Amino acid sequence: MKKALILIVSMTLLSACGLVDQETHDMYNHLPDATINVDMSHLTETETDLPVDVYVYIDEAPVSDADVSIRIWNIRESETTALTKEMTHVEDGRYTADVNMAEEGLFLLETSVTHPKVDAYPVNYFTLGEIDVFESMLLEDLVDDDDVDIPGHH
Repeated sequence: MKKALILIVSMTLLSACGLVDQETHDMYNHLPDATINVDMSHLTETETDLPVDVYVYIDEAPVSDADVSIRIWNIRESETTALTKEMTHVEDGRYTADVNMAEEGLFLLETSVTHPKVDAYPVNYFTLGEIDVFESMLLEDLVDDDDVDIPGHH
């Protein structure tokens, strides 16, 4: 009797697994198309407040309610030394923060975008002023390595 009862309960529970319709399935399995563009073109000199802009789009629509921040650190140093800035939403998916870099060199910039539909952490690189031979070799590795997906400019 117990075996029959367990079998009936098990079959009932298993049959409920097939009740997920296509709409419910899509709701939990649709990954939105997120586009995050980081504009570091204003970072041209040290010891001056210069803007970094981040543009956030989900399914081609500008996002105005994301939590966006950036972390910047010299590639020679530990990530724990990173300068962290919270971004302010300006307009049409554009977030901005002023950054004051104290030294020249090769830097990594990690953007953190948190939104109910997307969590993303793209990493970019940029150079500021002169870079030494070691940083130049690291930059070549970043540019030439097909396995590393770090877009940037120099």
